[in-house]
Amino acid sequence: MNIKFTSKFTSSQVNFNQQSGVALLISIVVMLALTVLALAATNSNQTQAFLVRNAQFRLETFNASFTELDAHVDFINGRPLSAGVPEYVVDLIDGPLGADINSDGSGFYTEALQFEARTDPGYMDQSVGQTYRGPCAVIGGDLGAGVERIRCDEIVITAESALVNQESILSEQHQVYQYLTLDAD
Repeated sequence: MNIKFTSKFTSSQVNFNQQSGVALLISIVVMLALTVLALAATNSNQTQAFLVRNAQFRLETFNASFTELDAHVDFINGRPLSAGVPEYVVDLIDGPLGADINSDGSGFYTEALQFEARTDPGYMDQSVGQTYRGPCAVIGGDLGAGVERIRCDEIVITAESALVNQESILSEQHQVYQYLTLDAD
């Protein structure tokens, strides 16, 4: 038995000089598209990291300001009656409207206001101040009865924190505090 195999396909020789380069052109276009996609993804990640860092710094400045504000309110509330009214408060409420005391020594009262909870990480500028706002708005006249009269004065406590060399990342918190004292009149 003689079996003869025949092939339907014929091999032809490839002549490289006759190719048009379409495959090379398609592969270059695909590589360019992948490069552009990679660059866009990298840029997007950098932008998101910048936004997260800014949000973190804003939260840190807010927390530093609020902590200082809260510490000043606690300092005023926590003073025993026997300690009397702090000297700077007396000077503020005896001074003109808008008189203030600041942590940098500026203002109506020449001594610098002390930080109560300074959280200075080294990359943040902090300041605290108190401003005399005026007498309280009392409905129905004066507070107190009989010989003793109570004087009510409003003081604004302001705490500010800002990143060093960053004017746009800062937090200023303030709270109006009513300070009650015995009226001497």
